[in-house]
Amino acid sequence: MVEEALAKLEAAHPRAREIVNLRYFTGLSNQETAEALGISLTTVEREWRFIRTYLQDVIERGSAE
Repeated sequence: MVEEALAKLEAAHPRAREIVNLRYFTGLSNQETAEALGISLTTVEREWRFIRTYLQDVIERGSAE
């Protein structure tokens, strides 16, 4: 279920999957993720909020189907 949600996220928002990999799987901070991707800290923070909401929604809808 989680892998399916990540695949949907990546298809719709490719950079978001990179952020998930760096933040969640690698354990980097928002600042470290921003530096690794060459984007602003504000962008990472905004996208991380979006990612968490997106994945939660996809997983919850998948559980109901």
